[in-house]
Amino acid sequence: MYDQRVELVEVVVSIANQFITHFVDIYLEATPYLLLGFIVAGLLHQFVPSQVINRFVSGNPLIACLKAAIVGTPVPLCSCGVVPVGLGLHRDGVGKHASVSFLVATPENGVDSISLSYSLFGGMFTVVRIIVAIAVAVFTGMMVYLFDVRMAAPGRGEVQSEEGECCVGDDHVPSADRSNGLDFILHDFFPKISNWILFGFALSAVIMIFIPEGYMSSVDPRVSLLLAAAIGLPLYVCASASTPIALSFLYAGMSPGACLVFLITGPATNAANIPLYVKELGAKATYLFYGSLFFFSIICGWLVDSFISREDLNLSSFEHAHTSEGSMLATAGVVLFSLMLVYVYVKKARKLLT
Repeated sequence: MYDQRVELVEVVVSIANQFITHFVDIYLEATPYLLLGFIVAGLLHQFVPSQVINRFVSGNPLIACLKAAIVGTPVPLCSCGVVPVGLGLHRDGVGKHASVSFLVATPENGVDSISLSYSLFGGMFTVVRIIVAIAVAVFTGMMVYLFDVRMAAPGRGEVQSEEGECCVGDDHVPSADRSNGLDFILHDFFPKISNWILFGFALSAVIMIFIPEGYMSSVDPRVSLLLAAAIGLPLYVCASASTPIALSFLYAGMSPGACLVFLITGPATNAANIPLYVKELGAKATYLFYGSLFFFSIICGWLVDSFISREDLNLSSFEHAHTSEGSMLATAGVVLFSLMLVYVYVKKARKLLT
């Protein structure tokens, strides 16, 4: 009995050590790029007001969907924050198809997740991720336009933010000065998704422990595409949190296309938003939203697998991370990001104690 307890303790300690090692590796590699993304997000928030988006998204349906997807790509909104903005665009007179395109494209990418994707997957995959996300958003918006012919009249009033899972336990503190990018990052955007970023790092570390590298390499790529979509569609993870999770899937043997499918479906869809979309956009548009996203993401994943293999991806930056080149900048990024985390969690702790 004593020997069994000793063995159990050794197993637990070994798993804990592996978890800490993987978590720290991902944290050190990812946080400097995340910090860069948040800086750009703050600048966008300060210098690109929402009225510009409303004026820009108009015209021919296809062009409107394309412009909405392009505008939504860098916009600094977390996956729950995009819901009132996207539906607000529709209520302000933007077509339902363009609103859906914005709702799809915005949570799939952001300056934070783009920089993180470059850090973990390399430049080629990052460019493909951006292009595919925009393409899927445009296709989904066009399906809504083509098959939901009875366009609902714009509603009135303000769409209230319904806190989804990404905001559970987070304080939504509106910035006193919405034009101040620093206030927006420290008091609004970063507090909303900080838990989910750490959750993504932790889940990625767990997957790397229990699903060894190459374990899923024997799975038919077509099956892995369906599996990735089935996992991502009901799941709610922000784009930044989904990126390290997708990396762990890649190391487990999933194809690049399957990882991309997860990165598209995970941030853009979740079961919790279905009732809200049905209420605001209508049942038909909601079915087209989720169904088109599922279908087109799989098609794009299959196309990606036809041209890109795991060997084509530049993963050396992660596998051989923390070299001397640029180490001072990377260290500064890690320290600043960690200070932001400390600031956010100290503030939350004080609120709980008062």
